[in-house]
Amino acid sequence: MDAKARITGGLALLITILLWAGAFPAISLALNDFDPIPLAAIRFALASIPMSILLIFCLQDHMRPRDIAIAIATGLIGIAAYNVLLNVGQTSVSASVAGFIIGIQPLFAAILAALFLKELITVRQRIGIAVSTIGLVVILASRSNTSASAMGILLTIAAAICSGGSFVLQRSIIGRLGLFACVPMVVMSGTIALSPWLASATIAIYDASAPSLIALLYLALGAGFVGYLTWAHALHVFGAARASSFLFLMAPVAALLDWALTNRLPSMGVLAGGTLATIGVAIGTIQFERVRDCSRHPKTRN
Repeated sequence: MDAKARITGGLALLITILLWAGAFPAISLALNDFDPIPLAAIRFALASIPMSILLIFCLQDHMRPRDIAIAIATGLIGIAAYNVLLNVGQTSVSASVAGFIIGIQPLFAAILAALFLKELITVRQRIGIAVSTIGLVVILASRSNTSASAMGILLTIAAAICSGGSFVLQRSIIGRLGLFACVPMVVMSGTIALSPWLASATIAIYDASAPSLIALLYLALGAGFVGYLTWAHALHVFGAARASSFLFLMAPVAALLDWALTNRLPSMGVLAGGTLATIGVAIGTIQFERVRDCSRHPKTRN
C-alpha cells in the first residue's frame, strides 16, 4: 500500500467515524419532531436519491441472484431493522449511551461470524467480549431506574446485533459486486422496506423545526450518503478487518459531540460502563484484524 492510499484511506476512515458518531446526537435532535420509524424512512429516502445515481454508474452487468438476495437481506437487517431499533431506543436513552452500545458491533460481528460461518473466536476476542459485556451490564444497571430506559438499552443492543449481522453479510458480497454498487443496493433495499412510513414522515416535515430539519439532512446526506461512501473507500484501502477495528472510536466521539451540542454529560455509571465496553472492543478487534488478514489465504476463501 503506497503513502497516497494510506492518506486517503485514513482520511476516509476519520470522516466516517466523525459522521457516524454525529448521527447519534442528530437522531436525538430529529426525534423532537419525527416519530422513530418515519424518521428512518425519510432519512434513507433522501439518501437513496444520490445512491440511485451512483448505482446506475457502478452496477455490473452480470450479478448472481444469490448476491442480490444477500444485498437485500443486508439492507433489511443493517438499514431497516437497525435504524428502527436504534431510533426507538434513542427515545429513552441518550446519544452517549447509544454510541457506547453501538460501538461494540464489531464484537457482535465476530460472534455471528463464529456461529454461522464457523470462524475462529480467539482468546483476545473472548476477553474483549467479556469486558464489553461487563460494560453493558454496568450501563444497564446505571440506567435501569425506569423501565423505559432499560427497554431503550435493550433495543439499542438489538440494533448493534443487527449492525454486526449486516457487516458479516455485506463482507461476503463486496468483492463480487464492488463497493460502490454494493453499498447503494443495500441502502436502497432498506429504504424500500421503510417506505410504508414515508407518507407520515413527509407530513411531519411541514411542522418540523429548523434544527430537526438540519439534523435530518445531516443524517440523510452526511451520515447516510457521504458516510457510507467514505466507509466503502476505507474498506477498499484497509480491508474490512482493519477498517472495522477503528469503529470503537465512534463511542467516545459521540459522547463528546452529545456533550458539545446538548451540554449533557453521561452519568458516572454510563461513563464507566461505556469505557469498559470500548476497551473490550479495542481488545477484541485488534486480534480480529490479524485473524481476518490471515483468512485471506486462498484456501479459506469461499
